[in-house]
Amino acid sequence: AEGEGGLGPGCPFEITVPWTYAKTVTVDMSEDVEVDQDDPMALSTVCTCPASEGMSTTCTCEGPKEDDCDAYAQMLAGTFLTSEKFMGIFMHMDTASKEYHIENIAFWTILGQILVWIGFIMILYSEIKTVIIIREKDERDRLVMMNYLRRNEKETERLNKHDEDAMVPRPYLTVGGSVLLWLGLVCQLTPFCKVISLLFPGLGDVNEWCMVLVLVGTLVLALSFFLLLVGLIWSCTRRWAALVLIALGLLGDLMVFGGLASIVVWVALAIGVLLAYFKWAPQHYEEQG
Repeated sequence: AEGEGGLGPGCPFEITVPWTYAKTVTVDMSEDVEVDQDDPMALSTVCTCPASEGMSTTCTCEGPKEDDCDAYAQMLAGTFLTSEKFMGIFMHMDTASKEYHIENIAFWTILGQILVWIGFIMILYSEIKTVIIIREKDERDRLVMMNYLRRNEKETERLNKHDEDAMVPRPYLTVGGSVLLWLGLVCQLTPFCKVISLLFPGLGDVNEWCMVLVLVGTLVLALSFFLLLVGLIWSCTRRWAALVLIALGLLGDLMVFGGLASIVVWVALAIGVLLAYFKWAPQHYEEQG
């Protein structure tokens, strides 16, 4: 039997949830509970939650059938309101896919991986080539120092000029590879900000802080990976300098997960250590003779 005004007995009822909505949300349990309408478990309850700015929201639920507002319906209302709030993306995957183009995540992920690999190969080629040139020069100097070779100023000048010319592309390849590495990480992670906002709408507008974390986090991650990679490449010829780079790289990879505060600490520490070891220390020893 139906109640007055086309509502079932006990309707409408109110349920208070400990979160708010940016806009009015309607949850139709007849769409979410997929059972035959003749089944005793079938519900046609509809809950409406208004937009609010407080700490909680009071939703109004109603339905035309006798059991649309009983204890079972009230229990399910709380369950489905929670699911709609925190897992709505799974409940409306088809609609969300059309609206937010979730399938494009695969495209950006693949593009990001391509950029990362191109950058990685550019850094490898540039730094390994430079290490080979430096090792050859070190070997020539060692042989001259041990009197296995006689120093020829003209030939030495020619070889040094050849080495300098061979290393001209190095800054472009290394810096360009690092930028591609960073852009690749950004391409892979940026689309997931939208997914996070869809998966966890209870977190509010996550797009703003998520994009900040993605841009800053990927930059630090790319820099720390670059330092680690360059340190490993140079470990065969400049061990102490390589150890400094490897330590900074590993520390950056760990601190990037600690949030913005730890990232700022790492950036300040990295700048200080790099300046101290590669600029101030050599100048100091050169002045001391």
